[in-house]
Amino acid sequence: MPSSRPIASMGMFGLLAAGLVAGLGGCLERRAAVPTDIPRIEDSVQILLYRPSDLSLGSGTAVVSINGAEVASLESTQHKIVTLPPGNMEISVTGGLRPGRYVATFTGAKGKVYRLAVRGGGERFTRGAPGEPRLNVIQSDGSFKIEKL
Repeated sequence: MPSSRPIASMGMFGLLAAGLVAGLGGCLERRAAVPTDIPRIEDSVQILLYRPSDLSLGSGTAVVSINGAEVASLESTQHKIVTLPPGNMEISVTGGLRPGRYVATFTGAKGKVYRLAVRGGGERFTRGAPGEPRLNVIQSDGSFKIEKL
């Protein structure tokens, strides 16, 4: 008489695999498309803040402030477009498991659209990508960093 034990194990494994696939499918559905064509506003600065998915499990919410005002709270794969007057900008990001914050400055020009990524920690000072804005890193602590997209 064959044992039902292997079938039960396979059934449990099948349930676990199905749960994993369903969980991953749920994650994939939440990914928001990042806008590529952002219309310029002639007398303002627009900043696309995007938090790509990363492998930093438990990094939590990234809280972004510009010139001292909170402008976005981003979970993985979320984005927000912020419209501000042109001029000097101090952008900072806090949150996550590590205390501290990442702070950078740049000058926002009238009519420009800037695309910035809020990424999980890792390397603290990274080589900047070409193009605008030129980010001047002031402080490099905490769970997140800001880079050009």
